[in-house]
Amino acid sequence: MNEPKLSERFWTVPNVLSLGRILLVFPILYLFRYPSMRTYVFVLTVIAYATDFFDGMIARVFHCQSRVGTLLDPLGDKLLAVTLAAVLYIRQEVPFMFFVVVASRDIIIALGAIYAINMYRYVFLPLVVGKLTTFSLGLFYCSLLFEKTPWASTLSWLPGANRYLMGGVMGLVLFSGLAYVVNYIRYFVESKKSS
Repeated sequence: MNEPKLSERFWTVPNVLSLGRILLVFPILYLFRYPSMRTYVFVLTVIAYATDFFDGMIARVFHCQSRVGTLLDPLGDKLLAVTLAAVLYIRQEVPFMFFVVVASRDIIIALGAIYAINMYRYVFLPLVVGKLTTFSLGLFYCSLLFEKTPWASTLSWLPGANRYLMGGVMGLVLFSGLAYVVNYIRYFVESKKSS
């Protein structure tokens, strides 16, 4: 496996968007304390997940992928995903198993990435299934948060749809975690053979 060629620059548009996503976690977490602010939580969550789409697109289109970005982008994704899973579980809007599945996957991915960086100076780029999982989680979170806004008061079908969506997302999260484990093991085995 060849390590991708990445810029050493920090202040790029994709990195600023990733930083913005990380910072948005704090007002989202704060506003969750107030049920009357659910609309603002929904809007901020939509913005946060939109930054994930745009930072990746800009990095690819304008060839400004950076080493820092390969860390900031997944950090923002995982911080947002686990924070929302934890808060929604505490508010009894998702089951404990949902939180466990999301948090376990992200811990596994983070530990594998840290090990690769420390032992091999190798930075893993996201898998396609990982990007799909992030998109699906974002869609589910936004839909679930939208459900509690005044805008969704006439959508009686939405709670049922969100339950089905949650089941599908949990399955995808599990599959994604397994795919990362297989990818890590394959890389570590090949690295030991070549050393």
